[in-house]
Amino acid sequence: GVATLHEDSLVMGPRPEPLDLDQLPVPAFDLIRFADYQYEVLGKQMGVLELTRGCPWRCNFCLLAMYDKKYRRKRVAQALTEIQTAMAQGMRCAYFHDLEFTLDADLVTELCEALIREDIGLEWTCQTRPDTVTPELLGLMRRAGCTLIHFGVESGSARLLETTNKRQSQEAVMNAVGWAHDVGMRTLCFFLLGLPSETRSEMDETLAFARQLGPTYASFQAATPYPGTPYYEAATFDSAFPDAFDGPLNGPELRALARRFTMAYHLRPGYWWKRARTTSARGAGRELGLMARYLIA
Repeated sequence: GVATLHEDSLVMGPRPEPLDLDQLPVPAFDLIRFADYQYEVLGKQMGVLELTRGCPWRCNFCLLAMYDKKYRRKRVAQALTEIQTAMAQGMRCAYFHDLEFTLDADLVTELCEALIREDIGLEWTCQTRPDTVTPELLGLMRRAGCTLIHFGVESGSARLLETTNKRQSQEAVMNAVGWAHDVGMRTLCFFLLGLPSETRSEMDETLAFARQLGPTYASFQAATPYPGTPYYEAATFDSAFPDAFDGPLNGPELRALARRFTMAYHLRPGYWWKRARTTSARGAGRELGLMARYLIA
């Protein structure tokens, strides 16, 4: 699990064996001061939780080094104990940081039913693939306290998406975002700019698709060539840790474009009119403050 530079070359050590999640103790939540943590679009006193680790998908841009490829699950009773222990120490909202939270729909259903039955009162969020949700599952998650869901959309170009090996359709993305909104969830969609072979016009397609999709929030980021990913191995770079793929824009230009796209998406009058009609005054004020800080940064 260790990587080092040797004469300007990246050398990877042997990978550790994946941990058995059932053998892990309850995290030492008593050592965390939850008041120090927040997620601007979720709330204060936030903790990070997990139900599963790993991912069976093999997207060419994704680095699984921190999670391993093997998909592993916790027992719901174990997850529930961790949630209750963290809340007793001051946690009030949580981010399930599973790579694909809804991949095992039966497991998520069991967890949500337990959260509802025990009346836990936790507000939480997660991230997942759009093609692993259904209206019924999203409705149950919302009743169990999930108020925000993150989807990896990546690109608005069907051609480019095909090159990523993500095997995800734009129709599935449109359906998932619409279903989430129908049950009262907010959505945050992730988009990548500067993937291998992407043209400047395809980057504009991604912004156009984001506007068509209409998530509550849109996050645009420059694609990073992580060592160990198929994209990295298929290219030649001048350094062990390059900041961008060879394309029409370099790293700083891509990050500047991502910032412009983020502002272009969220500063539309129509966007703020819609948010004003669908959120509380307190929520709208929080989002205005968030955007102001982003513009100033």
